[in-house]
Amino acid sequence: MKKNIFFSTLLLGLMTTALTAQRSANGAMEATHFDNRITVRSFGPRVENDTLFGAAFALPCSDQITSYFSDNWGFIAGNNGYEDFEKAQRVTLGAGNNFTVQEIWGFFAAASEVNDGPLRAKVYGITSGGAPGTELGVSADINVSDIDTSSTSLVPTIFTFATPPAVTGPEIFISIDFRDLYASQDTVGLWMTADECGDGNDAYELWGDGSGWFPFDGPSSWGLEANLLIGVVVAFDPISSQSPEPVAGMNGLRIFPASPNPTSGDLNINYQLDQSSKVQIEIYSTDGKLLQRIDKGIQPSGRFTELLNTEELPTGAYLYGVITETARLMNRFVVE
Repeated sequence: MKKNIFFSTLLLGLMTTALTAQRSANGAMEATHFDNRITVRSFGPRVENDTLFGAAFALPCSDQITSYFSDNWGFIAGNNGYEDFEKAQRVTLGAGNNFTVQEIWGFFAAASEVNDGPLRAKVYGITSGGAPGTELGVSADINVSDIDTSSTSLVPTIFTFATPPAVTGPEIFISIDFRDLYASQDTVGLWMTADECGDGNDAYELWGDGSGWFPFDGPSSWGLEANLLIGVVVAFDPISSQSPEPVAGMNGLRIFPASPNPTSGDLNINYQLDQSSKVQIEIYSTDGKLLQRIDKGIQPSGRFTELLNTEELPTGAYLYGVITETARLMNRFVVE
């Protein structure tokens, strides 16, 4: 049976309106900007080279985020009356087989605690048909009471692994497993991009009736072309990071290892455009504060290096992002 949906969006509170199961434009959504509203929490030292991947973070249209809820109780990207067990997002890592998953970040729009049940994150390979395949890793459990649903910023709930799973590029799936919340009667929902912002064949759900995985844009599912706000922190081998291979690529943008990393002076931020585009480079502290924005204007296709002077930055870890008209990719560097 076709699933019907409704939606809500974050402004100062939750504002709701109806949406049909068919895709339709809706002008009532307000923008939530990642560039100044993501708050990053760090629970310990990270490895020297790591990258945050997530399809939702790489699309300019993801400045508008939405929480869809079902006509049959609960949330589209969460647990609901259809007893969907998991929600998974395809992630493109790039070429290579030397990745390990350090953390999975879930950005939750709602968490209603009844008996404080557990949920967890998972990592999957991909089947030949494009669905989640072999289970590669399961995080430690997090209880509903530990989920952050701040109304003033996008704060991730971070799932960690006792043994970080090794994965092979170029693609994996990451998921949030809600199945235990049906017994505990708790309800949670993830943020998503708005309909028609993303690919509904990259977001999947696992049905609780045993029939398997289905894409969000499938004929029996929600009919949504959207991405889930799930991110994954992936570490890569420091030796391979000195290679000419990109550490990430999406929608015509590729970023290469920054060098030297760690640095005590100038840092080379290396990226490549497959087509001409406006480009911005942003520097963040690990608590999500925007420190610097560099507007490069319109650049032609080709390989580029931006020289960043880090002498005035205190010792520690930082994030940088390269943003084009079609993609946003982030990586990490360390100042000694």
